Amino acid sequence: KRKNVDLYWSPDGLPAATNIPQWITIHDLNFEHHPEWLKPNVANYYRKHVRKSAQLASQLFTVSAWSAADIAERYNKHVEDILITPNAPSTLASNNTYNPDPYFCAVGALTPRKNIITLVRAFESWLEQYSERRHFRLKIAGSTHLVNTALDQEIQQMRFKENIEFLGHVTGKELETLYSNATAFCMPSAMEGFGIPLIEAMQYGTPVISANNSALIEVVSGAGMLIDTYDVSAWANALEKMVTDGSTWVPLGIQRAERYNWERSAAVFIDALKKNI
Repeated sequence: KRKNVDLYWSPDGLPAATNIPQWITIHDLNFEHHPEWLKPNVANYYRKHVRKSAQLASQLFTVSAWSAADIAERYNKHVEDILITPNAPSTLASNNTYNPDPYFCAVGALTPRKNIITLVRAFESWLEQYSERRHFRLKIAGSTHLVNTALDQEIQQMRFKENIEFLGHVTGKELETLYSNATAFCMPSAMEGFGIPLIEAMQYGTPVISANNSALIEVVSGAGMLIDTYDVSAWANALEKMVTDGSTWVPLGIQRAERYNWERSAAVFIDALKKNI
C-alpha cells in the first residue's frame, strides 16, 4: 500500500501477506492428488497455501481447461470464473537439424510424476523385440539432482542400458537441437497441468507420444499419439509406429503448436485487467 499497488499477481499459486486484491495462477493440483510424489512437508505446504489462494483470490487463472475443472471441483469454485491463460512454447529460433544416430527424446526431472521409468522399460522392450532397431538411443534431458534410486538400479540391470543417455540440464540451443532431430518426443508423465514440452516438440516438426491423462489429452488433441500412462507394451508399440509412420503426425503437430502463443494468453490477462482496474 505504501507504494500505491492496486493489485498483486502470483504466478506460482501462492498467496502474499497483503490486504490488496490478489490474482493468482494455479497451474495444477498434483500435490492434492498425489502428495506421495513430494516430500511430506512440501506437499503439506502447498496443500495449505494453494487452498488459501483459491479462497482469497479475487481472480483465479490456470493454464488449461482440465486444470480449471480440477481446481473448481477441489476448491468449490465456479469453473466459469477461472480464466484460462495457456502456456506456450518459446519463440521458434531455428531448426537445428543434422543427421545423428536416430533417437527418441524426453524432457523432465527424474521425479515419480514424470514417469520416466515406464518409458525406459518400453524402450528396453522395444529393442528386445526389434533387433534391427538397436542403433536407436533414448535421450532424456532434465534435472538429475533428484536421485531416483529405483530408476537407476533398474537401468543398471537392463541389457541395453548403454542406449539410454541422461543429458542433465541442457541449454536452450541444445534443447532446440534435441527436439529437431528426434524420431519422436515422448511424455509419459502421470499428471500435468499443461505440458509445454509437447508444444515445443511439435513446433519443431517432431511427432509426439504422450500419456493419456490430465491436461496432456487436451494439449495433444489429435495431433499426436496418446498411450495408457503405465502400459509398457503400448508404449513399446508406439515407438515402433513412430519409426515406421511418424511423418503422418508432423503437419498435425505443427498446426497444433500454432494455436499456442504468449500474445494470445497475455491478451486474456490484459482484458481482465481492463475490466477490473
